[in-house]
Amino acid sequence: MSETHNADEVCPIIEKHKRNETAKVWFSGAVVRALKTYDERASLVGALGDELIKFHQIIFHTSYSILGK
Repeated sequence: MSETHNADEVCPIIEKHKRNETAKVWFSGAVVRALKTYDERASLVGALGDELIKFHQIIFHTSYSILGK
């Protein structure tokens, strides 16, 4: 967990995570409290990245179909 000026509270943190590209990800204090390690947060980043890829593919496919191609 990130160290803060107030040891009783967890502040939001920003970490770099690398999949195909590097992303800077902002985690709220609640997420940092729930997912205490970098590896746990990396799993969340991976799952969200997978969902973004699926979303992009759906949008691209839909747009492509609407254009009649």
